[in-house]
Amino acid sequence: MTEVLFLTQSFKAIPIKSHKLNYIPVPTFYTLETDAALKELESTVDGLSEDKAKSNLEKYGFNEVSEKPGTPNWLVFLRQFNNPLVYILIIIAVFSLFLGKYIDSGVIFGVLLINAILGFVQEYRAEKSVQALKNLVVQTAKIVRDGQVRVEQSRNIVPGDILYLEEGDKIVADGRIIQLKNFSTVESALTGEAYSIVKKLNKLEENTSLGDRFNMVFSGSYCATGNAKVLVTATGNNTEMGKIASDLNSIETEESHFHKKVAKLGKQISIVALLGAGLNFALGLILGAEFQDNLFFAIGSLVSGIPEGLPAVLALILAVGAKQMANKNAIVRVLSATETAGAITIIASDKTGTLTQNTMTVQSVFLSNNDQYNVTGKGWSWEGKIVSETQDTDSKGFVNSKEEKNSDNLYQGDLLKVLEISTICQQANVSYKNDEYSIVGDPTEAGLFVLGKKAGYTKKNLEDKIEILDDLPFNSDLKMRATLVLNKLDKQKEIFIIGAGEEVLKQSSKITSNGLLIDLDPSVRHNIENKIADQSNQGWRVLGVAIKKEVATINDVQPEHLHELVFLGCLVLADPIRPEVPDAVLKAKQAGIRTIMITGDHKNTAISIARQIGIIDNLESDYPLALSESDLAKMSEVEFENAVLHTNVYARCTPNRKLKILEALQKNGEIVAMTGDGVNDAPALKKSNVGFAMGKIGTDVARESAQIVISDDNFATIVKAVEEGRIIYNNVTRSSNLALNRTIAGIGTLMGAILIGSGLPFNSTQLLWLNLVTETLMGVGMAFEKAHGYEMLEKPKNLKQEILNSQTIPLIIVNAVVMIILTLSAYKFYLINDPLKSSTGAFLMLYFTQFFNLLALRSFTNSIFSIGFFTNNVINLGLLVSVILQLSAISLPFLASILNFVPMNLAEISIILIASSAVLWITELSKLISKKSSFFNRLENLVD
Repeated sequence: MTEVLFLTQSFKAIPIKSHKLNYIPVPTFYTLETDAALKELESTVDGLSEDKAKSNLEKYGFNEVSEKPGTPNWLVFLRQFNNPLVYILIIIAVFSLFLGKYIDSGVIFGVLLINAILGFVQEYRAEKSVQALKNLVVQTAKIVRDGQVRVEQSRNIVPGDILYLEEGDKIVADGRIIQLKNFSTVESALTGEAYSIVKKLNKLEENTSLGDRFNMVFSGSYCATGNAKVLVTATGNNTEMGKIASDLNSIETEESHFHKKVAKLGKQISIVALLGAGLNFALGLILGAEFQDNLFFAIGSLVSGIPEGLPAVLALILAVGAKQMANKNAIVRVLSATETAGAITIIASDKTGTLTQNTMTVQSVFLSNNDQYNVTGKGWSWEGKIVSETQDTDSKGFVNSKEEKNSDNLYQGDLLKVLEISTICQQANVSYKNDEYSIVGDPTEAGLFVLGKKAGYTKKNLEDKIEILDDLPFNSDLKMRATLVLNKLDKQKEIFIIGAGEEVLKQSSKITSNGLLIDLDPSVRHNIENKIADQSNQGWRVLGVAIKKEVATINDVQPEHLHELVFLGCLVLADPIRPEVPDAVLKAKQAGIRTIMITGDHKNTAISIARQIGIIDNLESDYPLALSESDLAKMSEVEFENAVLHTNVYARCTPNRKLKILEALQKNGEIVAMTGDGVNDAPALKKSNVGFAMGKIGTDVARESAQIVISDDNFATIVKAVEEGRIIYNNVTRSSNLALNRTIAGIGTLMGAILIGSGLPFNSTQLLWLNLVTETLMGVGMAFEKAHGYEMLEKPKNLKQEILNSQTIPLIIVNAVVMIILTLSAYKFYLINDPLKSSTGAFLMLYFTQFFNLLALRSFTNSIFSIGFFTNNVINLGLLVSVILQLSAISLPFLASILNFVPMNLAEISIILIASSAVLWITELSKLISKKSSFFNRLENLVD
C-alpha cells in the first residue's frame, strides 16, 4: 500500500536542530588583519582553551544548520492511500456500498485501513532507520586546541577554534585564514564557481563580494590543494550556508535501475489483474451470467489480483538491507548502489589501509654509506629502539643492540639528519589515550612521527636547533613532500625531503660519506636502486630521505626546487596485510568477481602483496603480473585496453591513470567497484559503478563522491556489501514472485470456475482477507531472509535482468497452475459432497498452497530442507499469526459470518493441508531437476 521508499538519500550525518537558532551578528572578518581577527574572538594561533571552547558553545550553539520540519505523521498516514491500485479498491468499496453490499464494503475499507496502518508503521520505521544510518558517518574536522592538533566532531566546533585544513578536507565552518601554504578551495556549493580559488592572507575592503573574499573559507566547500590554519568565525545558522538555509548534507534522489524495475513489476502485475478481471467478465457474459452477478464476479477477480501489500514489503526489504549493510560496516549513502553491488564484476582496490592494516611503521633504515639499522616496536606505539646491524659499539655515536636510547646525543652524522628530517617533514600526530593509539593525518607520516618519538625527537624539542620556514605538502605527481627550515646552529637554510625511494633517488646528484659531499656515481646509484627493489620485493614501502643545501635565497619551497638533492638514505616501512583479506579475495573470485590492485607503491611491493592475498596466482600467463604508470604510458589505446583486461596489479599510478583504467574496464562491459580515500580519487569514485570510500582515513571529498562508505576501511567489508546486495535482490525477487503467484492463482481459479460452470467460489471480501493473511503477514518475513550460502557462488547479477525473468517465470506458472487445480478440485469436491463447505474448503486450499509456496520460494535453488525451517524467525512468526487468524476466521462465529465461512473439522483441515503441500514437493522436485541439469551441463563443458 505504501509507495516504495526511494531511500537514495545521503547516509551521512544530517543536521539536527541546534538549541541556538537565532542569528548572531559577526564582524566582517575579511576586513581585519589576522592578529585583529584573533583578538576579536579572544583566540590565538594555538587555539582556544577547553574552558573557553565550552563557553563559546553555550554562547553560539552547536555547529549545525537547523533543518526543515519533516513530513507530519498524519500526512505520512494519508500518503499510504496514494496508490492507483488503492483507488480501484476504494471505488469498488463505494460501489458495493451503493448496491447494498455493506459487509463487502466494510471489509474492503477495513483491509485498506489495516494495510494503511501497516504501511505507515513500515515507512515510519524505515525513515527512522535511514536517519540512524545517516548519523553513523559522523563528520569531523582537525582543530587546534590548547596547542594540540586533534580530531573533533564538527558539531562541537565553535567560533575562535583554529581549523587545520589539508587537501581533501571538507570545510565545516566559515573562517578567516591566518596561515596558508599553496592553499586553494572549491566553493561551488556556495558560489557555483566550479574551479578552485587560490586563497591569500591580506585583508580586504569593506563590501567585498562573497566570491572575492580570498582570505576566507566557507562551510560546505573543501580544500583542493595545500594546507592552512583557519580561525573559525561563524558556525551553524551564522555561516553563509546557514543564512540561505541550505541543507549541505543532502544528496539529490536519483531513480535507479532497481526502482525502474519495481515500477515495471507493479505495472506488469496490474496489467495481469486488469486483463484477468476483464477476461472473466467477458467469459461470464458469453456463458450467460446475469450482469450484476457477473460484475461482482469480475470485481472479485480484480480484487484477487491487486497486490496492495507488496510496496510496503519491498520498502521494508530495502530498509532492512541497508541496516544489515551498516551492521557489516558498509554505510550506504545512495541505496540504489545496493542493487548495483550485486552486479559488480571487478573490485579495483587501493592497497594501503584497504588490503593492509594501514599501520605504517618504520622497520629499518639504510643510509647511502651502507650503514643499516633495525627499528623495533609494532604499530603506532613508540615503545621501541633503533639498533645498528653494522656497528657493534657506539663509538661513532650510533646506538647498538645492547644500549637503550637515553640521550638526544646518541645519533650523529647521516642517521641524526635522517631522524631529524623524519620528525620535521611530516604533519601527523599520534596520541595515546584510554589504552589505545589514535592518529591525526596521513598514516605514512604517522609512521615518521613514531620513528622520531622512538629516537626521542618531536618537533617541539627540536625547536632550539631547527626553525620551520615553509612546507610543501605531499604531491601525488612529484611523489615527494618538502620542508624549508633554518638550521639555527649555522644559520643556514636547508630543504628536508621525503618521498618515494626511487623518485627521491632520481632527483639526487650527491651523497655523503664520512661527512663529505661526493657525487652520486652510477655504481652507487645502481647499488641503492637494488636495495630499494629488494626491500620492495618483500612487500615493504621504501621512502627516500634527502636534503638540499645552499638555498639561502629561497623563501618558500616549490616543486621546481626539488632537484640536485643530497641523498641520505631510505626508510623501510611495513604495513601488515589484513588477516581476513585473502579469504575475501578468494570469496570474490568464487563469486565471479575479479580483484585488481591500483596503488601508488613500487611495482615490486605491489606484486609481493598481491601474491600474498591471492590477486596474483602462480599460473603462467602471457601478460605481465603488474604494470606501472610508465609501462601504461607507453602503450597505444588498443594495447592499453587489452592490458587492463588481463593484468591485475597497477603500480605507481597517478589518479588520472586510475580513472583511465576504470573507463577502459567499463568500456568492455565490466561493472566496476572502486575504492578511494583522497581528493584525487573523487573522479574515479564518481565515475565507478559503485564507489567505496574509506571512512577512517578517507577525505570528506572522497566520502561525498562515493555511494557507500566503508567505516572500517577493510576490503573484506566490500565483499560483504556485495553479498548483501545479492541478498537484497533475491529477497525482492522472492517477494515479487509470491505476489504474482497469488495474483495468477486467484484470477486463474475464478476463470477456471467459470469454464467448468461451478459458480463463483469466493467473494471479494474473502479475497481481501486472503491478501491480508498471505501477502501482508507472510510476505513481511521475506525482508529478513538471510544468505543461504550460494549467493557468492553464483555469477554477478545482470543489471539488465528484470525481476520477472527466465529463471523465475516458469516456476511461477507451474506453481500457479498447481494451486489453481488444487483449489478448483477442492471446490468441486465440496460442491458435490457438502455444498455449504465448498467456498470455505476452496479458500483453505488456496490459503495453504500460498503457505507452502512461501516456504518453497525462500530459495530458487536450494531445498527448504537444506536451508532449514527455523532459520528465519520473522517468517515463522508471520506464518503462525497468519494460520491463527485463518483458523479463527472459520471457527469464530463473528468472523465466520462476516467472511461467509463455515466451520471445518480437524480431519478436513488436515486433508486440505496435506494436499496443498503438493506445491512444496513440486517446487522441490523442480529445484532438484534444475541442479542435476546444471551438473550435467558443467560435466559436458568439462569433457569438451
